Amino acid sequence: MPRRVYLAAYKTQCQFQNNGVRCTGLPVLKRLHCHNNTLPSTYFIGYSNWQYQEKCHRYISINENVDCNLLQQLLDRTYEGESNEPVNNCYTVLYNSSKKHIAVTHPHHTSNIIKQGLIVRKTCNIKYYRLIPLDIKSCPYVIFLSKGIHSYPPPPPNRVPDTICNRLQELIYQANDNTSNITSTRIITGNLIKSYFGTEYLANIHDSLNNIDHLRYYINKIQKEIHPQGQELLGVIYNYSRNINNICDYIKRLDI
Repeated sequence: MPRRVYLAAYKTQCQFQNNGVRCTGLPVLKRLHCHNNTLPSTYFIGYSNWQYQEKCHRYISINENVDCNLLQQLLDRTYEGESNEPVNNCYTVLYNSSKKHIAVTHPHHTSNIIKQGLIVRKTCNIKYYRLIPLDIKSCPYVIFLSKGIHSYPPPPPNRVPDTICNRLQELIYQANDNTSNITSTRIITGNLIKSYFGTEYLANIHDSLNNIDHLRYYINKIQKEIHPQGQELLGVIYNYSRNINNICDYIKRLDI
């Protein structure tokens, strides 16, 4: 998450102009706090050329779950990564069905600097031939031929093992107990994955989980089991009809 905030700060320049000259400031981490200390301090990304009472400088708010210490290291170019040796190359495999013509970007660490890496689509020189007989009725067969050598790695496994699937569903049930509005983003950015599987990334658990659609599928499945009528008005009416004796749990105030 801090890496994506960092990339967002550098991807688009500040649009503030003074006498026709655009702002050339660099993104910096700032803190906003109330003088009476009634509210907790919040962090945001501003720009170094900002001066008091100037308006229209770019401003990026930061969520509470973002590691501000790591973000500060990224902005100061002091981040050394998780190992002593810089990683200059990284690889992943994406499904063509969902990422056919999309240029996918991701945070990439090289020489102690986080950059926006670009996933390059690798082509294959294999040619396929289909031989269809002229009289398909008398010879109802079709021959498929492939010529050449595949130049790409085999696709990642698509099926999630049953043991991992069961643990993943337990994780989603636990996340649903903590908050009713559970999403795949909240699970990925939370701590449940590490507490259940001992790693911070789903792809490290099994290669099939590199496809985030698996997680979304199980979330939707469990949400439908827990809330068969949804979480809007119909869901409240449904839960009330099943717990009619506990009316106080559904009606907090009556206005006449």
